[in-house]
Amino acid sequence: MPVRPLLPRIAAAALFASLLATGCSSGGSSEAKSENKDMNDNASKVSAQAKCADLLPDEASAAPALSAFVAKVRKFSACVHENGFPEYPDPDPTSGQVDATVNQAEKYHTPDFVVAVKKCSPA
Repeated sequence: MPVRPLLPRIAAAALFASLLATGCSSGGSSEAKSENKDMNDNASKVSAQAKCADLLPDEASAAPALSAFVAKVRKFSACVHENGFPEYPDPDPTSGQVDATVNQAEKYHTPDFVVAVKKCSPA
């Protein structure tokens, strides 16, 4: 089971919620969608993405936020190493994603790890 940073999941949920709130969807009522369209229909996805493309950040504006995120995850990982978990995985240098094997993940379901996380997390 991978151990992943919470921030990307929160950002994805916020983006999804903002797209729903602004009406960016494949169109039509939910009843019509369920009757007339397969929700996994690729054409519907492409259409929805095209309608909302102007709401997505371009790569240049997203890069500083991603760099800052990766730096925070690196700092967190280093702190966890220093606080009793030297085997804690380092984040991917590009995405900031932290992957742990199932065997490693079991080590992180302990009270000691919770203490380390609280100590290493930003206030």
